[in-house]
Amino acid sequence: MKTRSVPILIGLLIAALLGACTLPSRALPQPETTPLESAPTSTHVPSPPTATPTELTPPISTPTYLPAALPLCPPTSAEVSWECRESSSGATRTCSPPSPSEADWRCYEDLDFGFALNLPSDMIASIAINTSSSDVATIQRRHTLIHPSMGGIDLDIWITSEPTLAAWLEQMNQVTSPELFPLQEPNATIGDRPAVIYITGPDSPETMLTVVFRDGIHVYRLWHTMFCSTDTLEIVRQMIDSLRFSPDPVPAELPEDIWQQAVRICSQE
Repeated sequence: MKTRSVPILIGLLIAALLGACTLPSRALPQPETTPLESAPTSTHVPSPPTATPTELTPPISTPTYLPAALPLCPPTSAEVSWECRESSSGATRTCSPPSPSEADWRCYEDLDFGFALNLPSDMIASIAINTSSSDVATIQRRHTLIHPSMGGIDLDIWITSEPTLAAWLEQMNQVTSPELFPLQEPNATIGDRPAVIYITGPDSPETMLTVVFRDGIHVYRLWHTMFCSTDTLEIVRQMIDSLRFSPDPVPAELPEDIWQQAVRICSQE
C-alpha cells in the first residue's frame, strides 16, 4: 500500500507545480490615446493680410496731352501742296508755299517738342540752345527767330514736374529772377493751353513782351525785345495766334489791357 501511494503523491505534486506555472494571463492596462485630427483638405490658399497704409499722399497730377497724330506743318488751311524740308539735325521742319514772297508765311515745326508756328518768309530760325539737363532752371532748347525789321524773338523750352503753370512760375521766380518770372496766375491761352502774358521793364531800353505757356511736361516762353512798330507788333501777334500743338491752329486769347500796353510802347518807338 505504501509503495503505490508514493508515485501517486509524486504525480499530484508534479501536477500542482505545472498548474502554478500556467496561471491565466491578464491584459495589462494600456494608456489612453486620443486619435490625431487630420487637417482639413482644401485647395484654398489664404491671402496674406493687406497692409493698410497709415497715410497716403495723392500723386501730383501733371497735365498731359496726346501728341499730334498728323504733321503740324503745313497748316490744314493750305489749299496747295507745300514744300517741306527737315533740318540736318532732324529736330525741325519748315514748310513753304510753292511761290514764297516777302508777304508769305512759312510753317516752322519742332519735331522733338511737338509744336509749330507760322513765321514770315524772311525770318531766319535757328536752334541756339539744345541741352539735356535735370536742372529745373536749364533751358532745354531755344529757338532764335531773327527778322530784319524787328527786335529778336526767342522761344525757350523747359521740362517741368510742377503740377500747374503758376507753380512753375513760382519755382522759377525763386531760383532765377522775380522780374523775368513774376508770380502770376494764367491770364491767357495759347493753342488752347494755359498761358501768362506780361510786359517787363516798360520804362527801360529793353522792354520785353513775354508769353509763357504750357503743354504737358513742357513749358514754353516766347519773349520779344520790343524794338518795334505797330506793324511789327502785328507780325508778333500773328505768330502768337499760329502757335499750336495740333494741325488746326486755335487763336490765342490775350488780355486786351496788356496788348494795348504793348501797342502804346511800340507806338513810341
